[in-house]
Amino acid sequence: MAENKKSFLLYCDLIHTVEQMPNELAGELFKHILSYVNDKNPISESLIINLTFEPIKQSLKRDLVKYEGIRQKNIDNANKRWNKDNATASDRIPTYAKNAVSVSDSVSDSVSDIKKNIPPLSEFLDFCKTIKEINYTAYEFSLKSKYESWVDNKWKDGNGNKIKNWKSKIKNTIPFLKPQEIKTSRNSNIPQI
Repeated sequence: MAENKKSFLLYCDLIHTVEQMPNELAGELFKHILSYVNDKNPISESLIINLTFEPIKQSLKRDLVKYEGIRQKNIDNANKRWNKDNATASDRIPTYAKNAVSVSDSVSDSVSDIKKNIPPLSEFLDFCKTIKEINYTAYEFSLKSKYESWVDNKWKDGNGNKIKNWKSKIKNTIPFLKPQEIKTSRNSNIPQI
């Protein structure tokens, strides 16, 4: 086997062969495999062990050839990347990483700007109580729902427009609100506007 190689592949379909063997012979086969991969060149006097081991041995040899090819390719790639004469750190970065696409997106409204414009619920409701055109108790649930929907939408109305003057916005919204005589929870089936 390969020098300094610490593992090997044993394929699952070997179970079909091993299940047909008595436990003593299966154990002997496993020991034979381990001796082979540890470069001990085992020799068995059992014809059954020799016959069952031969396809395993050929598979291990094929896997070793693949392993050595991949190992050598990795060594070559590492040498190309790290052992360049007069190479800078940028030269050692793979080309695909150098040409990465950079996407920047700026948002005009920062979180702190949005929070500055949002009044506390108590201030919002106190203002609504001062509006003379409405019976506040009938509209209380709808007003709270409106406030919650604006907060959930980062202080934007249903059309996605930023709410700049919420006092005038609520006055313009009141004709479209439906008065609710019975107070219900936010998760009720009453449609919200």
